[in-house]
Amino acid sequence: MADTGQERTESATPRRRAKAREKGQVARSTEVSSVVVLAVGLAALAMLGPDMTNKAASYVREIFRGVGTVSLDATSIIPFFKHGGLVLFSIVIPMAGLIAAAGVAANLAQTGILLTLQPLAPQFNRINPTTGLKRIFSKRGAMELFKSLVKMSVVAGVVAWTLLSTVESFTPLMTVETFGAYRVIFTAMIKMAAAAAFALAIVAILDFFFQRYEFEEQNKMTKQQVKEEHKENEGDPQIKGKVRALQQALSRQRMMQDVKEADVVVTNPIRFAVALKYDVAKGGAPRVVAKGARLMAKRIREIAREAGVPIIENPPLARSLFKACRVGAEVPLSLYKAVAELLAFVFRQRDQAAAGGAR
Repeated sequence: MADTGQERTESATPRRRAKAREKGQVARSTEVSSVVVLAVGLAALAMLGPDMTNKAASYVREIFRGVGTVSLDATSIIPFFKHGGLVLFSIVIPMAGLIAAAGVAANLAQTGILLTLQPLAPQFNRINPTTGLKRIFSKRGAMELFKSLVKMSVVAGVVAWTLLSTVESFTPLMTVETFGAYRVIFTAMIKMAAAAAFALAIVAILDFFFQRYEFEEQNKMTKQQVKEEHKENEGDPQIKGKVRALQQALSRQRMMQDVKEADVVVTNPIRFAVALKYDVAKGGAPRVVAKGARLMAKRIREIAREAGVPIIENPPLARSLFKACRVGAEVPLSLYKAVAELLAFVFRQRDQAAAGGAR
């Protein structure tokens, strides 16, 4: 859609949002994904850390016990490395799997399933230095710089505060056993990381709402763009009017053809004309095959005279049929008796005429 120079004040339409989504443009905060990954990683480390440590320590002890007995040839060194790989695999994969699943889940929660290759298509304007500078010094670039500074300040402050609050626990490290010292350090690190994660979670929540706000602002439309899109979706009113007029003309043409097959035309006598037909083979009630008012009624009477269809003046019945029935519909029960008497009269007249012609 062309930019008309108008101010973009209208919210994005569903079609505009769908097009942006096809291009991979969605409201997504990388901070949310980072915090979720960090939080899940810490939880996994807290749960799996002791087991990972035991496995690693057991493997190291096994290595030192076998240092003097292992010969450096292909028959022994290959199984040795295979075993080491399996141990490393069993230590790393559970935690890595949880972190990867958390990252995927965090992105899916924000954007849903989004499969598009458009963001991977080459965009040569990205290698333009001028465009790059504009992007760096743009409103978004300034916001990203501010966000990075806030993150660094928050994390540094939280880590420093946590470190100062736990520094006393480091004093007896020189007098405790190795694993005891390890537990103290590990606990302090978990506390610092958890405090940093909590602080970053606040930043991530703010960033999430900012990203949604910015996405809405970027996809706002002018009133003219909304009108053009509505026209594209609904069709040009002039074309729709022409199509509707053509459909009505074809419908009238078919209706006039059906007048020739009618059994009788009931008139007002000038204002209304309604053509009726009763199909004995199909049964049911008589049907209205054509109806019209004023000029249309006049045309129905003309066609009926040319085709030899009886025309009977019955103003109350013609008016009631015109108002109660649409073309192609059966006569309603309330008018069935009057129509049946009229058709019976017409059929008797037809039979008498046929009998007189036979003599």
